[in-house]
Amino acid sequence: MSHRTYRRRGRRRDQPAHVPTYKHRQVSLTAATLAILLVLLTAQEAQAARLRKPAPIYVRMLTYVGERPPNIQTDFSWVVGFEGKRHQLHITKMIVLTGSTLPLAIDSAVRPYLVQFQIIGEKSAVQQFLSTPPGQPVQVSAYLRIDGISRYLMLDRVTPAPTATPTGQ
Repeated sequence: MSHRTYRRRGRRRDQPAHVPTYKHRQVSLTAATLAILLVLLTAQEAQAARLRKPAPIYVRMLTYVGERPPNIQTDFSWVVGFEGKRHQLHITKMIVLTGSTLPLAIDSAVRPYLVQFQIIGEKSAVQQFLSTPPGQPVQVSAYLRIDGISRYLMLDRVTPAPTATPTGQ
């Protein structure tokens, strides 16, 4: 073979025929460094996103558990679950105590699900909530945790709602 044959195949004259050279695939050191940095930064962002969890939203709600009483106007109606059982929750008033979230935004986030929240929390608060007779208003203070995987209603305090009494004249 002549000198030209070696040049067409991309090998030097002193190089054996079975060792290929990849001149067209040479990458500059700067490009390789940038590619490695890009991979590391992407992995770091993915790890940070996994560790980032939304903060619970502390709310106070005036609610009815069970059937909705007649002549009561509710803002939201949710289905909540506890130990495999579903309970209807009718909310007449909700106040967000922490964060800048609106009650309507909370409802919009959980509306697509059949069961909007799973109930957890203080044992006494959960028992008080579950033992509330239908038609009786109850005031609930709770933390709402909504993330991509789960939705929890963490009961903090459940008390009978103050009822308005007529003033005597």
